Amino acid sequence: REELKKKWDYQNKSTRLSPIVWPKNFPEEDEIPQVRVNLAQCSKSIRCKSSPEWLQKCADTQFRLATALTVIQSCKEMLKEGAVLMADLAELGHGDGMCGYGMLLSDGKGVESNSEEAVGYWEKAIQMHKHPHATYELGVAYYQGEGVEEDECKAYEYFQEAAKTGHTGAMYMTGDSLLEGIGCERNQDKAVHWLYKAGEAGHRGARSRLLAVLEDGGQIENGLWSDSSRQSFRRRFTGRIKRRQTVQKSRSM
Repeated sequence: REELKKKWDYQNKSTRLSPIVWPKNFPEEDEIPQVRVNLAQCSKSIRCKSSPEWLQKCADTQFRLATALTVIQSCKEMLKEGAVLMADLAELGHGDGMCGYGMLLSDGKGVESNSEEAVGYWEKAIQMHKHPHATYELGVAYYQGEGVEEDECKAYEYFQEAAKTGHTGAMYMTGDSLLEGIGCERNQDKAVHWLYKAGEAGHRGARSRLLAVLEDGGQIENGLWSDSSRQSFRRRFTGRIKRRQTVQKSRSM
């Protein structure tokens, strides 16, 4: 435990990774103008219309722009523009586009909130592309009962499936579920395995969770590493709020 505590020292900036779990590759705000130019050039290219490879490249460029506009959210107009671009990609069957548009629908960003429709896009992304983040998001939907009927077992299955691909948020949720017995039998050994993998990938919540568990079963406060992410889901009147807190914890690295 002490070795991990030193290795994962939060005060050391070199141990901190990007707080965005997905998508990772999107432009900074000052890069948006150039991405617009790239997309415009791509759209005019004859190769884009005749070559599947170039068509994919154009779609990926459009996704990068849509992501930047919806993540940075400098203004409502840019947010709406990003949502339109993302919706266009989703209709074309672009895997990232379907996942991204589902997230916008779920959060009501740039579009009217529609959890059921969001679930539909995530399901399509999984069916067509086995999309890891869509798998994670569908797990979240079942975990919180948003857009689908709450189902802890299905949530765990989706989290575990996404975790196997190396998705950090899913690894965290898999470990947390195993610790709490949410949708599965409690298994601390397996939980430690997934939390360690997520922690090694840079997930700070997983690091905090694991170090607290290793400190006398997670019952002792441990400064920066206190088990602040530990949640109890058995009380129905606070369960939904705490589930949202745990999901939010999984989204941030």
